[in-house]
Amino acid sequence: MTKLLIGVLTLSLAIGISSLMITQKKKAPTLLGISPNSHLLPENHLRFYVYFSEPMEQGFVYNADNIELFEGTKPIHFAFQHTELWNLDYTRLTLFLHPARQKTDLRHNISLGRVLQEGNNYRLHIKPQLYSAKGVPLKKGFTFHFKAGPEERSQIDPRKWVLTTPILHSHNPLKIQFKRVMDDELISDKLYIFDSNNKKIQGNFKTIKSKHCTFTPRQPWSKSNYQLRINPELEDSCANNCLKSFEMNSKTPAFVPIPYIDFKLQKSNTVQYDN
Repeated sequence: MTKLLIGVLTLSLAIGISSLMITQKKKAPTLLGISPNSHLLPENHLRFYVYFSEPMEQGFVYNADNIELFEGTKPIHFAFQHTELWNLDYTRLTLFLHPARQKTDLRHNISLGRVLQEGNNYRLHIKPQLYSAKGVPLKKGFTFHFKAGPEERSQIDPRKWVLTTPILHSHNPLKIQFKRVMDDELISDKLYIFDSNNKKIQGNFKTIKSKHCTFTPRQPWSKSNYQLRINPELEDSCANNCLKSFEMNSKTPAFVPIPYIDFKLQKSNTVQYDN
């Protein structure tokens, strides 16, 4: 009887584990979102970032039109550069609109024109046939609608940014308006906050529709004077940076970019930097 009871319990446990494994195996990955998520992008926009909930399978992104771009209902051929670019854990995919079409005066730009044309409406569609590293397809497909606006060919000029400063001793965020669609992935890597003692302030940058960002410190703001320091390799969504325009062949910038912006915590909250 004891042996029979042990056998029944062992069988029940095995069935339970098998059911759990089957349930876990069937869990589908999710496409979390896309960046930039602005619904108005420059016609020379260059790249999207696509975020997944878990590591994805490599080598099949562009098979069978798994990712397509439409102008209205018409698919756009030769829209993407068919090179898979993943982050280290394969949860972020970089989609390049074909640079040879997006940059003027190159062969494909001359023969086919830009992928995007100002004033037209577009639909980026990702099919659920993309698989996780475990071999499970996406839970559902993803569609992003946007419109192409005027091109952005100028070097980034931080003097044009608008900073809204927080209140001293608060945890409120510093707000930055860029006046253009930025590369979200580079903001937290190329912008830094330092206090008057040259100490880097720890905190988190968060982008808002790719034209704005906030910086929230881990500790309350404790001093009056700070600097927003800018790595000149910061880029917008068209690959213009603080040193030169993406379209510019010369290595000489149109102007020398400012390396930082001083700001003070005060009740008169808005500070603007103009030409």
